[in-house]
Amino acid sequence: MIDFVKVVITSALYKWSYFYEYLNNNKVNVDTKADHNGVLIKEVFEMDNTLKFILRYNEDNTIKRIEMQASLHKYFAYGYNYSDYTYKQLCRTVFTLCNTYRINPLRATIQNIEAGFNVMPPLETNNLLDGLLMYRTIPFSTMKNSFRTPVGIEATLTAYVLKAYNKAGQLLRGGKDIGKECFRYELHYNRMRTINKETGIYCLADLYDYPKINKFSNLVLDSLNHLVYFDSEMSGKDLTLQESKLCTVWSNQKELRLLAKENPQKYRRERIRFKALQSSKGLNVLEQLEDSIRLKRNKLLTMDRTTANEVNYYKTQKK
Repeated sequence: MIDFVKVVITSALYKWSYFYEYLNNNKVNVDTKADHNGVLIKEVFEMDNTLKFILRYNEDNTIKRIEMQASLHKYFAYGYNYSDYTYKQLCRTVFTLCNTYRINPLRATIQNIEAGFNVMPPLETNNLLDGLLMYRTIPFSTMKNSFRTPVGIEATLTAYVLKAYNKAGQLLRGGKDIGKECFRYELHYNRMRTINKETGIYCLADLYDYPKINKFSNLVLDSLNHLVYFDSEMSGKDLTLQESKLCTVWSNQKELRLLAKENPQKYRRERIRFKALQSSKGLNVLEQLEDSIRLKRNKLLTMDRTTANEVNYYKTQKK
């Protein structure tokens, strides 16, 4: 469930000598950046395509801080993140990272964090994406990869970005065919206040905490209630004149954006009416999607005795 994290490691407590020893003993790509006077600003160490460390420097060339950016799921699964990624595997990944690079998880503050689910969608992924118009009062925009190729949709809020895309299609463009539909739904938090308050997650050590991970998963599930989806199948149904007018409005992203901006209360009222209409005469796509994601969440966060024993071992080693 948890994938990307950006972490700041407290420099005074980090074993710099071990870090440089590791770099010297392993083939690591290093990119340096200096200011116009040639003063070193930062060094970026690309460990692989799943992990990198960024060392930022003060003007006197002393280390200011170190950042770690990692796709935990990809790190665990050797570069891919389309498979299931359980709570136990998450804990094992955090432990391995901290043990390999001598990081104290209590002194590794999370600044960005991403959580999401890969599921089999209730219809073809691209058709599902085409029908998703808004999140809350924000229209979805095109999500592009580093090559500026459209890969999905996203809605940007102050604290986080909601992303939805065709994971199978993304992999196929990279030359890997997984042979099935795969819809990716995720929240990427670039501000941690909500996560801190709602889940109690502050540092890497908190990712060992099952109740905190469960609370985070609930934030992802709750976000599904604010999606606006237009079911094109409704156009062929026997609708009243009033229902047809309602469909006309809620199939037009521009009209919805204008309504949400000019009259938010009416937007919310009409949205309730439209959801009721879709429940009675549509395919209930969002309900099916929520059920799929909820089932996947329950599967990934299964807690049994073996998992509990393994995680308890990691917790005893974290200091």
